[in-house]
Amino acid sequence: MVELVLIDIDGVMTDGTKHYGPDGLTAYKKFYDRDFTAIKKFQASDVKVVFISGDPWNLGIARARNIPFYSARGKCKKDLGSRIINDLHTCAAQTAYIGDDIFDIDLLDYVELGFCPSDADTEVKRLCTKKSRVLESCGGRGCIAEMYEIIKDRSSQGMQQLDMKKFHDYDRKETF
Repeated sequence: MVELVLIDIDGVMTDGTKHYGPDGLTAYKKFYDRDFTAIKKFQASDVKVVFISGDPWNLGIARARNIPFYSARGKCKKDLGSRIINDLHTCAAQTAYIGDDIFDIDLLDYVELGFCPSDADTEVKRLCTKKSRVLESCGGRGCIAEMYEIIKDRSSQGMQQLDMKKFHDYDRKETF
């Protein structure tokens, strides 16, 4: 059973496009709202969700959505993912990860279920084809929603029943 979902943000929750301001810093990114709905469905099914990203800009969206955030800037994502898995008292066999770029390969290979968007890096897609699933969705166009449905439908990787009261509680806690 999946107990933990780790999510890379750029290229998964977004299409990877960053819009920069005159100061050279990221000004904004575009997210697909159904993916946030899927995250709340995971949470309401007692599955922990954690963001892992190399871009510190993403901390703001994680805070607004009440999703734990770990910075991967300059770190090996596999080592970071292993630490998160241990800190949350679960194991790689009960963890799913979704990533799109070469920085994600080691962690995708480490966890039981590895997913990537259809427009992911070629090496990532090659690994996900062997390991678990290349999704039909492109980055920023419903990857998390699609992953939720796949995990929910897998009998051996099943989740708790979606608790709508918890779902609405998670929705009310968002601060954006």
